[in-house]
Amino acid sequence: MSFSDTLSTIDLYYIGNDITDDKKLVLQDKLAKYGLSGDQLFPITKRTFVRVHQETDNNIDFERKMVDFNSDLRLKILEDIYTKNEQTIQDKDLKIQLLEEEIMRLSVADTIPFKQIGQELKFHFKDVEKYSFAKATQVNSLRDTIQIDTIPVFLMNFSPDVLAAAKPEKRLKIEDWLKVRLNLKDLKVIEY
Repeated sequence: MSFSDTLSTIDLYYIGNDITDDKKLVLQDKLAKYGLSGDQLFPITKRTFVRVHQETDNNIDFERKMVDFNSDLRLKILEDIYTKNEQTIQDKDLKIQLLEEEIMRLSVADTIPFKQIGQELKFHFKDVEKYSFAKATQVNSLRDTIQIDTIPVFLMNFSPDVLAAAKPEKRLKIEDWLKVRLNLKDLKVIEY
């Protein structure tokens, strides 16, 4: 089918009994009903022709043409499927590669040497009894906006013999040391 707002063509392909000229005229007359001729108030196109293509030769040559046509059609369909599948596989391989790289980047970035930090913490700050590390989601709501940040948080517990008045100063020293040691400027140390 070729289409334009002034002249369009509909190609019909038939196999079998001949389409008579009367039937062709009936097809041409039905075009106005579907808005495909200038006879209506708002036609889709001004003029449309129906062309009927019909193989009237019922010999072996026609059958061979149809077999070749079917073979070509199947081959084209298989090529299209193969090409689309190949592209889909390439797209998925690229996505997998990007995700693997992101996982590696995040796993390296989030690696905290807990055993080493624990030994250094006990050496510098003997009063720390327990500690843990996590990434916390911090939500700041300012007027009409909400800002969400992920911040590193170091939770620690002092031994019972540390006086309550000394805890805030010790906590600040540990926080300053950990920020430098772990290279985390926004790290927060919270006592629990």
